[in-house]
Amino acid sequence: RAALERFVSLPPSPLEIRERLEQLRALEAGMRIHVGLVDTVPLGVDTPAELARARELLQSRR
Repeated sequence: RAALERFVSLPPSPLEIRERLEQLRALEAGMRIHVGLVDTVPLGVDTPAELARARELLQSRR
């Protein structure tokens, strides 16, 4: 939780803005990030339409 609170308090870095990757904000601030391999493509939620689709998928899994 502390890492998330720190992350959201940081302003976007110039590199993050240029590359459009929020992970770069954490790295440039000296934070560590961890990654993992997955077998499927994760669902991206960047637009209202994608949010609606994500909600539909989550509801169907209940």
